[in-house]
Amino acid sequence: MAARAKGLAAVHGVPELRELVVKPCVLLYAHSADRVVLLALKHERQLVFDRP
Repeated sequence: MAARAKGLAAVHGVPELRELVVKPCVLLYAHSADRVVLLALKHERQLVFDRP
């Protein structure tokens, strides 16, 4: 995973990164035992997860 995504996860205190594909979208999220943080929601044609 990108260092930027790992940094965002660390800031929110959620150590695990996951990517979920639900056509036509891709979700990038981080989670811990009791919390989930959505980091990005992109259309599958967008190849990178850029911060706004």
